[in-house]
Amino acid sequence: MLNVWEIKEWETTEPIALEGIGLDGVQTLQVTSQKTRWFDVLFQGDSIQLKACGYVGQCLIPLPNNTLIKLIIRPKIPLNALMEWWCWSNQLFEMDAPTIPLDKSYDILEQLMLWLCQRISQQIKQGLHSSYLRTEQPIHTVRGKLKPLQTALSLSQGNVAIHCRFDERTQDTVDNQILLWTLHQCRRWGGLSSRARLSVAQQYRALQHSISLKPFTPQECWSLSYNRQNQSYQPLHQLCGMILSQLSINETLGDTDFPTFMLPMHQIFEDAVANGLKRLLPTDYRLKFQDPITISNNPYCVFKPDLVLFHLDDNSPVMVLDTKYKRANTIDSGNLQQVVAYALALGIEQAQLIYPEASATRLDTTIGNIHCQTSSVIMASPPHQAISDWLHRHITYARTHCA
Repeated sequence: MLNVWEIKEWETTEPIALEGIGLDGVQTLQVTSQKTRWFDVLFQGDSIQLKACGYVGQCLIPLPNNTLIKLIIRPKIPLNALMEWWCWSNQLFEMDAPTIPLDKSYDILEQLMLWLCQRISQQIKQGLHSSYLRTEQPIHTVRGKLKPLQTALSLSQGNVAIHCRFDERTQDTVDNQILLWTLHQCRRWGGLSSRARLSVAQQYRALQHSISLKPFTPQECWSLSYNRQNQSYQPLHQLCGMILSQLSINETLGDTDFPTFMLPMHQIFEDAVANGLKRLLPTDYRLKFQDPITISNNPYCVFKPDLVLFHLDDNSPVMVLDTKYKRANTIDSGNLQQVVAYALALGIEQAQLIYPEASATRLDTTIGNIHCQTSSVIMASPPHQAISDWLHRHITYARTHCA
């Protein structure tokens, strides 16, 4: 039996009677909560509630009484905006317009797959990146460097072959292997539409005969270096990393293929704001992201502020920024203490907490000599607009008050 539980981000489900899921079912929900941090289990008399914990998407949870729970956590922002913020968090700043309607959260993942197929097709037309591979093998003509001892041994055994070491140009490189592995994983995903399945299959067939199938992690996709010859692969690999990060949590239960898709909104907000500020920051400033600050030369006492704004001319810190993916209606005193400590450690007087939505209870106060503010980068808006608006307001302030 399939039950659908639906909640909105930061909110809780309606009360769920314990008798309907049993104690074993509650324990399963608690274990899932502890492992994934997608939701919290709240007890309320003879019922429970699930509270969303900064993730959006959907998952399937099998309970011991043969009940399947389809949990849907809807984002507070439109799905088109969510897709843009996810792309910016992975430094994909310029993407094509969506080609499918985004009705469900996992439609975002299908759109990324369609974009990947489109870009792979373009890359094949331009020419796949190739490199030279050092090879040593017996051949019938001299090529590269002759290996006399191995050749003499081979001839003494009656094998007419010349052992040579040479460089051979091949398209079977890591750049292309990542593309093939991602397409391979896409083919196995249970949520693909017929259109997307056809696109994935076409590009897979185009690569499979010349490229080796090897597994890659999302981190490996994001950690490559690029040069003039393979620079066009960077957005392809960013897409591959995003797709693989979700396909690794896909669920298959019996005859039911269910596309599990969960996005960590706190990480998306933090990374997208950092990447966006770096991209749009005026040229007389620069930004450091989670740059460690060692206190009193003690290696065990290290602060890592989210963002620190610096003057480019004298490399002096100007403002410390801490992104918080939380409701901005109430200010957590612990977060305030944290950002003040960062400012004191840096020897600066400006500190801000940045939230994803506007608040009527905006903080603007002075603690000691630290001017503390709350501000917002509105996630309901496209990231370029939201981050540009923040820069317009606060860089002007920094120029007049932090000289």
